[in-house]
Amino acid sequence: MNKISKVAVATAVSLALGGCLEVEDNNNNADVVAALEAQGEANLAPITLFGKVINAADNLPVGEARVSIKVGTEWREPVVVSGEFSFTELPVNTDVVVLIESTDNSFMDRVFFGKTTNVDTGQVASQSMGDLKVSEAVEKSFSVLNTENSEPVEGLVFKYLTASTFSGGGTQSGLAEYEVSSTYNQDTGQYSISLAKDLYYSLTASPDIDGDGVIDVRPENNSFWSYDSIRVVSDVALQLDTMYVNETEAYQPVELRITVIDELGENIEGVEFFASDLYQGRLETTFDSDTNEYIFNYQSSSGVDLNMPSFTTADDITYQSASIDLNWASENTLSISDWGFRNNLPGSIDVVNGVASITVQPRVGSTTGNYIDRVSSAINENANFSLNQFYQAPIALTDNSVELERRNVFKVIKGNESSNDLVAEGTTQIGRVSENVEVTAELSHNDTFLVASPDTQLTGGDYTYRVNQLVNPQTGNEFNSNYATNFSVPVGSTEVPVFNINDLRLDNNNGTTNGSVIVAANTAGIANNTTDNNSSASLYFPRSILSLDFFELNRVSFVRDGNNYINDDQIRVVNGDSVYVNQIQLISLANNENIERIPGAGYVSAHYFTALTDGEWYYSNSSVYLGDNTNAQINTVTFSYLYRVKGEDTVHEGTITLSVR
Repeated sequence: MNKISKVAVATAVSLALGGCLEVEDNNNNADVVAALEAQGEANLAPITLFGKVINAADNLPVGEARVSIKVGTEWREPVVVSGEFSFTELPVNTDVVVLIESTDNSFMDRVFFGKTTNVDTGQVASQSMGDLKVSEAVEKSFSVLNTENSEPVEGLVFKYLTASTFSGGGTQSGLAEYEVSSTYNQDTGQYSISLAKDLYYSLTASPDIDGDGVIDVRPENNSFWSYDSIRVVSDVALQLDTMYVNETEAYQPVELRITVIDELGENIEGVEFFASDLYQGRLETTFDSDTNEYIFNYQSSSGVDLNMPSFTTADDITYQSASIDLNWASENTLSISDWGFRNNLPGSIDVVNGVASITVQPRVGSTTGNYIDRVSSAINENANFSLNQFYQAPIALTDNSVELERRNVFKVIKGNESSNDLVAEGTTQIGRVSENVEVTAELSHNDTFLVASPDTQLTGGDYTYRVNQLVNPQTGNEFNSNYATNFSVPVGSTEVPVFNINDLRLDNNNGTTNGSVIVAANTAGIANNTTDNNSSASLYFPRSILSLDFFELNRVSFVRDGNNYINDDQIRVVNGDSVYVNQIQLISLANNENIERIPGAGYVSAHYFTALTDGEWYYSNSSVYLGDNTNAQINTVTFSYLYRVKGEDTVHEGTITLSVR
């Protein structure tokens, strides 16, 4: 990717605007503004985009296709065409996505993305997308086999995307939904996928089967390997029947044989072992009655905890829960440790011909006390951040044994919302509070394993699990677990909308917009008599900036009451995972509203007299004092910008002029 000088971009824009001079205020301003606005409205959508849908097999127009276009974030109604199509009245310099679908399944869906062109003021333009090629689908099946034993290898996901840019720009955000992915058939041991017959693309698959960041398999044929990824080009994929792969050292299968004995050295039967692996899910053991051994088959490059729940024998002897921590130390050695057994495991054991063996002796359980210790506790991120706890002995639950709360939730209580609260009319209380999240708690594995799962999907934020009163079934008495753990749920990609530079806002927070009062009266019904006045204008960013890899702005000029000023100031917004602008809550209130903190609630940073939508934003103070942008007085600020969406190569740059709200 070419290196881009951010300073050079900002400087170029500044020089381009350097000819702006301060304009004397006079009575003709209103006429000038009206003329400019009329001219702007005429040029909001001057672009016509056209193209032709071509069959890639013969380069002839398709008989019929359904073509849809997304402009920014909005889809227009699809049109059915025979080859050629066009879309009119498109805005300049705007991301668009064109989706082409078959009306009779004669070809596969395909998307094209790009950006509409720029035009000079007063001009219109026709922009060609060229020939957009589509292809019929071919259903393809193939095998992936272990080179050593010719056994099928499952767990891979082959996928490809035929999206293509028509303008060399535009954003690829949201195109992943058009990826084509493979499925695996357990009965045949084969992968199946729909392939585009006459297009060029690459079929790829991650060699990290269990998702722990370690490569598990590598193709024997090096032509199928590219930059730590399995890769098959389209023409080869259409002919592929079998791919052989070698397992890496960190992914060798191991058969762990466990002998369980009592204090007299006698074998104990009927013991349960289970593992819950972060990447492979639930793993069970089997029992070999000929050797009196429990067999745990494990194949992963990640570690695992093998749990033995507390149990009672036919002789009414109760044994405590215990666990075995298993991991690879080297190609032929397992790292192994334990918790809860009478004997200490050696720390490492040899793997001979794929087999390793250990002997364990459980501890006899004690019923003299009420408190029961935890063996382990974990938050399972792959199961909606459920709480998983393993106990030394069986437990029982009460109605409120497990609680989950979301911390730092922004809350607003307005005085006129309810007659049942203690907030007086004319007053609004705000603060950060904790809110309960309903959970379902269940026991399994002889009532030694507790799983508490949220009843709704958790969204990004801070949370706390609390485990309170539990019951010791052996005594019938309750005991307080006194357990609490804090965890954070990252903001998911589905929670962050697609970034659009046009979502930036500029507001002076003076309680008026376009010169008129925003909120006519406070919550007591008393009129808000505030008037438009010059105030520090803040630049507001939507939450979608969290999807950016970097984002920089440079203020290059502003207009105050119709007079132009050159004013340079760089604003750093995002760089990697660092966000340099401040998070803020917006609440639109009357200027004469009394604002208080909710008693006992945490502090919250908020702006109150805004023209923007209530909720979470990010902001930076522009240090420019401006009134509202009105028909009578122009108040705007112009910025140059440079940004890139995470995971993309395209760098977006340009200028934007924002009106003060």
